[in-house]
Amino acid sequence: MIYRHILTKENARILITGDSLAYNRYGYDPTGRLNAWDCGAGLPSWAFSLRDRIFSLDPQFILGADLFADCPYVLGLDNNSEVPFTALFSGRIKTLCPQGQASVSVPVNGSRIILYLQRRKENSCVFDIFVDGVPVLADVDTAGDVAEFAGYGLMTLALPCDAARDSHTVTFRNIRGESPKITLAAAGSRQIHVDLTGKGGECTDYFVEHFQERIGFFKPDLLIVTLGANDRGYRSVFDMQDSLVKLFSLVFADSPDCSILFLLPPPAHDPAHPEENVMPYCSLMLSECYDRAIEAVCRNLGKAGYACDGLDSSRQYPIETFRLSAIFRDLPVSDWRFDNIHLNPQGNQLLLEALCEKLGLGSIPEEKL
Repeated sequence: MIYRHILTKENARILITGDSLAYNRYGYDPTGRLNAWDCGAGLPSWAFSLRDRIFSLDPQFILGADLFADCPYVLGLDNNSEVPFTALFSGRIKTLCPQGQASVSVPVNGSRIILYLQRRKENSCVFDIFVDGVPVLADVDTAGDVAEFAGYGLMTLALPCDAARDSHTVTFRNIRGESPKITLAAAGSRQIHVDLTGKGGECTDYFVEHFQERIGFFKPDLLIVTLGANDRGYRSVFDMQDSLVKLFSLVFADSPDCSILFLLPPPAHDPAHPEENVMPYCSLMLSECYDRAIEAVCRNLGKAGYACDGLDSSRQYPIETFRLSAIFRDLPVSDWRFDNIHLNPQGNQLLLEALCEKLGLGSIPEEKL
């Protein structure tokens, strides 16, 4: 399956979800955060890093730290959050401390600027935005909701501009707020949405029951999902397969043109006893049974003639599976696994690079990450 055309499409919607492997705070944040959106917006796990790489596909993407501002500023988020990794883009952002008003030079050629701001729990403010002296937005409020990335989530603004110019001045005026700060995360010319809605400790049936909250609301063009790690310990193969079919039926009923990349979880065996099923470990043989069951469902939906309630038997649904075990097959468990299943930082990096190759992203220059 070819993914790059989705990832570079204007206004594309990418959703990364599933169980705790779908955001993998392990090795970074010791606090038991149950949702992707409970974590810091700059968590450097594979999913958050993949989000950043997708944003950087915009050929005019520029990090906030590299934008010129005419007022006092600090590099980074300049916050007091207790949640680790709150700053987007590895902290390569810029926080303005405006005095009356503030202007930023944005070197974008096109009919609009995509401005990425980071919301703020503290020192938020309300302001109007002008581009090259022309008012384009009023009453922009940067206040963050603490239930979304500790109050420091991403805000994306589309600002119309003169396409004949290759650089623009974005000015924040009429700034209201106590000790206001404005955090510039990045700027670019292509709008794209990347959301993370993983929920730790859940099986496939949870995402059927909570479909709208976790998937449906986002209307994805591409759904990257990892499930099955918890099903292996708590549900039968047949129950999991039944839930998978129901989940896919909901996805395609809601977003008929969606493509799905299903990440099969890595092995969760005890390295000393790979043949035993003793919780929290799962034998290699049992993992293989569940992997094959997932692959069978996805393969059946990928060809015409599969009869099932809610699915069109004449369609070939764009679903592809990707075994994470293939990435780690030749490595000792201690090199990539944090515990019985979750990835450590090295495992996250290996998965990130494998997915970038799979998705056709290639190697992104370090200065653009």
